[in-house]
Amino acid sequence: MKRIRIIILILVVFLSGCWDRIELDRRSFVLGAALDMAPEDNELTIEKFADTKKSPLFMLTLETALIHKDAESESGNGGGNTQQKRNSLLHTGVGNSFFEILREEAKESDRILFFGHQQVIIIGEELARKHNILEVLDFWIRDPEVDRSMKILLARGNARELFNADPKNSKYVSIFIFNQSEQNRKSAEFINKDFTSIISELTECGNGLLGSIEFSENNSLRVSGSGVIKDCRLVGWLDGHETQAAQYVLNEAKGGEITVEDPEREGKFITVEISGMSTKLKVDTKNDIPRFTIDTKIECNITEIDDEPVKIGKQAIASVEKAVSAYVKKQIKNTVEKLQKQYKADALGFGETLKKRHNKLWKVLEKDWDAIYPEVPVSVQVSTKVRHLGRAY
Repeated sequence: MKRIRIIILILVVFLSGCWDRIELDRRSFVLGAALDMAPEDNELTIEKFADTKKSPLFMLTLETALIHKDAESESGNGGGNTQQKRNSLLHTGVGNSFFEILREEAKESDRILFFGHQQVIIIGEELARKHNILEVLDFWIRDPEVDRSMKILLARGNARELFNADPKNSKYVSIFIFNQSEQNRKSAEFINKDFTSIISELTECGNGLLGSIEFSENNSLRVSGSGVIKDCRLVGWLDGHETQAAQYVLNEAKGGEITVEDPEREGKFITVEISGMSTKLKVDTKNDIPRFTIDTKIECNITEIDDEPVKIGKQAIASVEKAVSAYVKKQIKNTVEKLQKQYKADALGFGETLKKRHNKLWKVLEKDWDAIYPEVPVSVQVSTKVRHLGRAY
């Protein structure tokens, strides 16, 4: 009996295999996805929904990798919905859910879509304004294959058109966008958050900032600025400088440069690079009226002085610190005012701060917070310390 058990164990080890294994040449590796509203006059919409009275809601464009050199001659998977682009293919479909579109794609292909290496999801502006972003991303939230470190960005315009860009030194648009996101986080002018962080933030409060992307010169792409999210929908945009100021408040800035007018020389400029910063968002609730104070401390290094090199004394250093503090203070005040007055979106977590530190008062104000937030007083304090001057000759 013992011998039989040993034989069975040996057979299990040597004869068993991965029953659900799929060979590489049968997979289609998804690198990026562009999500848009389906245009009514699109050829796919007319062709596939000609017999129905209702137009499809969504359009999905996927960038997939060609993993063989000889795949450059591959013509796609029929139906006119696939385009060849460098070392990738673009697949476009329409439907009333993204899962429906993917199922239709599977019917026309001999390869299985694999999302484990996906780099980015780009959401078109119209779709982000009209639909709840969490609902739009529901398929990706539920799919266990999805790489949780991928980026989510908002397109200023249609998302699908961005896959027609021609970024330099890159074979794949999706990988270019991912790499640009990683590089730009040091400038603090771009919101660089992964899939998990964004979903968690929107699930918790429905407000926040998402990185934005648009075409730049020479048909390339620029990853900069952010979209303002309120109740899980896009309500407006912040440019790169405003996004930088927002990240100061959120205490999420990893660096960045600031150029200010030289206090000692009219018409000249000094550039500093942020080496460290910290922000505390304080709230005072005297008389049950919330008042917020943004207290930011900056450490920086002087990296460039306009025109001829000059020696900087203690008085000049103090003047530069004062100028940088004034510049950042103005940046923050203008950005907070824009979020409060123009967009009425609590994207910087004022309500969450009040909830955590004064929960009893928050429960009283919560139901009216959308009306209260635009009017809450916010003061800004900034102090700057220059740590290094660089080399002088």
